[in-house]
Amino acid sequence: MSCSSVLRRAMRGLALPGLLVIGACAAERAAPETSIEPGAAPPAEDLAQAPLSGRELAFDLIAMVDLRAPKPEISPENFGVEPLAPPGNAADAGQILKYGAAVIVGRGDGYVYLATAQHVVYLESAEQPAVSSDPPPTEIEVRFRFLPERWFQAEALRRDEELDLAVLRVAETPELAQALERVNFQRVRPPEVLRSDDKLRTIGNPQGENPWYATPFELDLFDRLEDSQLRFHTRLLMTGHSGGGLFTEDWYLVGILQTDQPPTGKALRIDRALAEVDAWGHPVALSMPRLPPDPPRRVQDCDGCPELVELPPGEFTMGVDPQEHNQSGNETPRHAVAIRSPPLVGRFEVTHQQFATFVEATGHAPEPGCEIWTSNDRSWQWDRDKDWRDPGYPVEDPRRPVVCVSWQDAVAYTEWLSRITGQRYRLLSEAEWEYAARAWTQTRYFWGDHLPPGRAACDGCGSPWDLGRAAPVGQFHENRFGLYDMHGNAWEWVQDCWHDSYVGAPTDARAWDEAAGADCSKRLLRGGSSVSAPATLRAANRLRDAPSNRKNDVGFRVAREP
Repeated sequence: MSCSSVLRRAMRGLALPGLLVIGACAAERAAPETSIEPGAAPPAEDLAQAPLSGRELAFDLIAMVDLRAPKPEISPENFGVEPLAPPGNAADAGQILKYGAAVIVGRGDGYVYLATAQHVVYLESAEQPAVSSDPPPTEIEVRFRFLPERWFQAEALRRDEELDLAVLRVAETPELAQALERVNFQRVRPPEVLRSDDKLRTIGNPQGENPWYATPFELDLFDRLEDSQLRFHTRLLMTGHSGGGLFTEDWYLVGILQTDQPPTGKALRIDRALAEVDAWGHPVALSMPRLPPDPPRRVQDCDGCPELVELPPGEFTMGVDPQEHNQSGNETPRHAVAIRSPPLVGRFEVTHQQFATFVEATGHAPEPGCEIWTSNDRSWQWDRDKDWRDPGYPVEDPRRPVVCVSWQDAVAYTEWLSRITGQRYRLLSEAEWEYAARAWTQTRYFWGDHLPPGRAACDGCGSPWDLGRAAPVGQFHENRFGLYDMHGNAWEWVQDCWHDSYVGAPTDARAWDEAAGADCSKRLLRGGSSVSAPATLRAANRLRDAPSNRKNDVGFRVAREP
């Protein structure tokens, strides 16, 4: 049966559950019969135009691999590919055709290096499996999405059969070298960021002549990590996806696809693949955010004190990515910030119970009155009878974050903690807050650029606490630093005075509160709330308010000097 027949059967059976067509197979060099969400490439002269979307950047990382090799002397039935050639094409007589995909991993010494599943580029007999010393096929051709009409000869360098991994290289022409400048080698994520409800996307090479096809990602869901493999639930993987990329819903690379049977697909986790390629001595340009080396240390200085998390030191880029949507206009210029001696940071937002303990112990009396969000007319109304004890909704759970507190109330709480513990408590600086929220990522949210349902509390986040009542702390996934509710739930006061931009901003963790141009009649808030739009929850987003103001979606988080 030809590969086009296989594809026709697969497409007719899309409505049947459990359908999976996967792996390298015999291919006809024929015109495509069908295309779903093709990754059409722009003309070469348009490469330097508008910024590329995450989807386009992901497609640029995937190369298409076509293989030709002589038919073996032994029976073709012993091979896992069809030893067929397109009818009437004498040039292909006596050849096996096979195709798949590969991931661009690096450049160096005048070559482009690609990683793929080893079974894509090595033919193996069922009676006599190939070994690592076997010669590669006679011809491997590679296409890149940014030069879709060009074919480049590739050379297989090395493989690991147990990992199902191989490395190819292609000589860089001047045209190819120029086009590769647009490849974004930062779009990689460690598989540990995946959650059980995460959707996945795949990119592959179905039918050989119809490349850069993305499967319907709604059908693919992350399952589990298993040693070097990433397992996922799937109903459909088009023929020819083996060796291609497995991506998050936001188009970040997490694995290299391998073959399997439904309903579970598998991929070699990308960090394992890159470590192996690097160990073989080949260039690796793909990079990903680091993971904290150990589980974060937790500290609690007294019964009833906020639980703290010890953050690792590091550097990050503060501010908004130029390609990020919904920018507020005050999040630039982006600048490098070094957090050399980070504070310990509250694992959760300060709770109603913790603030009540402070009030009882000190007699601190926050001013009465609070701005209350009214969901009926979707507006803010000042209510002089509301306060942190009654923020406009029942505080039946003492673990709800305290709200209706001013910046002065938050500072008074940290000063009380300092007195009773002998440690120095304070609010986070704006730079510390963004570092803690990002947790070594540069995406809109710590989990990525997309906001799946149930990841936070906001106006449209798909949680039970959307639009009004902040959730009890710790209801959502923590970030890599072990911090909860950095996106949504309640706005958090930070130390800094307001500046309209980051021009002249500190490049370390200091609060920016006394510099020229500061407006200390306004203080910073970060993180968004249960009544904020999803875009407001972005890690780069900034808000200002008078330090005496109180709203029923504003609370705070504490920091403690190490």
